[in-house]
Amino acid sequence: MKRVVNILTCVFVLAVTTAAAGQEIRLRAKAPRPTGALRLRDVARLRGLDAALGEIIVLANPTAAADQAVTIEQVQAAVRRSGVNVVPIAFGGAARCRFEDVRFASADPVAPAAPPSRGPSRPGADIAKAPVARTLGDRIRRQLLEEPGAAQGAVELEFTPFSQTVAALEVDRVVAVSSKDTRRLGRRRWRVDYVRDGQNYTRYLTGRVSRRRTVVVALRPLAAGETLRAEHVERIERPDDGSGGWMTEIGDVVGQKARRSIATGQAIRSSDLRAPVLVRRGRTVTVRCGAVQLPARALDSGGRGDRVEFENPRSKRRFWAVVTGPAAAATLPAP
Repeated sequence: MKRVVNILTCVFVLAVTTAAAGQEIRLRAKAPRPTGALRLRDVARLRGLDAALGEIIVLANPTAAADQAVTIEQVQAAVRRSGVNVVPIAFGGAARCRFEDVRFASADPVAPAAPPSRGPSRPGADIAKAPVARTLGDRIRRQLLEEPGAAQGAVELEFTPFSQTVAALEVDRVVAVSSKDTRRLGRRRWRVDYVRDGQNYTRYLTGRVSRRRTVVVALRPLAAGETLRAEHVERIERPDDGSGGWMTEIGDVVGQKARRSIATGQAIRSSDLRAPVLVRRGRTVTVRCGAVQLPARALDSGGRGDRVEFENPRSKRRFWAVVTGPAAAATLPAP
């Protein structure tokens, strides 16, 4: 029995050691003195672990005189507090990481940060103003600029809440950025292969790409069935995600009826509108056929430009015509 227990103990130790060999956190001997929250990536190298773990906060405010270094025990405690299982992770490297007023050179030159903008910022950064790629998000924005048909200064990118954290990661080098999405605007997904702290990683990021354009919006609430007038709408600039159908000219919406309720400030789409009914089903309509005009009964309702079927009340012959005005239509030309 004792021999069996010893064998099982050895197997457990070997299993833990093998798992730990693939996942490792190594504390550096020194690091630049932090000016804000100290994160795991600032003082340690991660091997075989998700790069997002580098965002774990080790010290929230390392400004006190006593905070001149961080120990491997503090690192392990911070990882454990974040909810990560530390059993398969090997903690090594230096016992303490001292803070010094020094800078470590990266593998590739790091471009200077873009000067802060004095204007109001938007959640979706303007692609044309994207800084030199330092983070995963910056590299994707540059990728959008390189796509065929890119309109500089007109396209914006907003990452999903989860991808925002990943997009902020600063890396040594981006190897490749790819996307299987065929559309340029709307929701898209990218695969990014990159190098960080000498390790190769692959992450997937999701975001919404839009282009700023001038569209027609409602100035006040519009009820379903209400006829739109010029004083009901205005043209303003809005991000367009490529879903299509947005009205861009006021002249195209005036005289149309709202299919559904439209809220104040809502951009109006073509699907929100319908032409006023000029021909009603069952009513007699004057149909023009070349130089001849004849009465006919409408078999359906329609607005201006709609193709409606009619019936000759005498011969009962049915034919198609296009609505041209109130109770008026014209036959289609022969093909």
